[in-house]
Amino acid sequence: MKYRLAILSALLLSVSVMADDEVNFRDRTAKPEKIAKITGAITDETVNYVKIKPNVGAEKEISAADISEIVYNVPGAQLFEYQNARNAEARRGTAESKKAMVEAEAGYRKILASLKDEKTNKLQRHLHFKIATLVAAQAEGKEKQLAAAEELDKFRKANPNCWQLVSCVRQLAAIWIDNDKPEDAARVFDELAKTPNLSKEVKQEVELAVIDVLMRAEKFADAESKITAAIAQLPATDPQVARLKIYQIGCQAKSADLEKVVPQLNDVIDKTADTTLKALAYNTRGDCQFAKGQKKEAMWSYLWVDVLYNQDKTEHIRAMERLVKVFRDKDINDEDHAKKYEDKLARTR
Repeated sequence: MKYRLAILSALLLSVSVMADDEVNFRDRTAKPEKIAKITGAITDETVNYVKIKPNVGAEKEISAADISEIVYNVPGAQLFEYQNARNAEARRGTAESKKAMVEAEAGYRKILASLKDEKTNKLQRHLHFKIATLVAAQAEGKEKQLAAAEELDKFRKANPNCWQLVSCVRQLAAIWIDNDKPEDAARVFDELAKTPNLSKEVKQEVELAVIDVLMRAEKFADAESKITAAIAQLPATDPQVARLKIYQIGCQAKSADLEKVVPQLNDVIDKTADTTLKALAYNTRGDCQFAKGQKKEAMWSYLWVDVLYNQDKTEHIRAMERLVKVFRDKDINDEDHAKKYEDKLARTR
């Protein structure tokens, strides 16, 4: 009898927990920064922010640039299917990753097919996004990857004012870069930057993403041109200036004098309390080291970001992408670790 009561209690607890929306976000006010969560009822969503009314206290506005995930309240009939799909998705990157993604996608599709009420529009949109993301993560080979990019592009065009937009564009751009389409990747970021009423925080994130795309495509002159133009528009005290100047160093990685740039980047790392700036400096240091043939030194620079300064999703993904490249380099040739980071990337994107 006690055993049955315990099971019933657990089930009721899970139902009560899922009765609220849950926003997981990067809390920049915490020292050190951390991933925090708020539960309650989501009252508004835009490309710039999500507003949520907690069960206790005033409504809160969270920048879309800081949101890592939202777990939506679902109708009771779909509750356990939703939990099962989320549990399956959480197994991405494990030994059973492929099976887990298939299960998660099937679960989300099943829930989506059952939702017709306009009250669940936010949930329906998120399920469309989840499905497109999972299809992209499972795509192998150029044909399937480009087909997955089409689905992400459809979502982008159909939902021009949703909080998932920046993440969608990032994943879309990553596929196009991997398939030698850097111009398409830069184009969608440029289009995103022109979104009406885009907040300063999101716009700056997009501008940096465009620069990063150009650098990954080794179009360093174009990247430097954008950096110079962006710096000219900002006051010298704007925090964005420090980030842009680090990107300038990265643009010159191949020709950089390591004896000069590494101490500059180390100085930033030592003096700033901003974990995003630290991560950017470590990644840039790794880029310069790798370009100059210091493969193991570059590996350690990227590992600092993966292990300690992973609060900023963009820089964390960048570090893991570089680690895949480093471990596959002929001088290191560690396929096990390269595959580990490929799986971790699929789970993080």
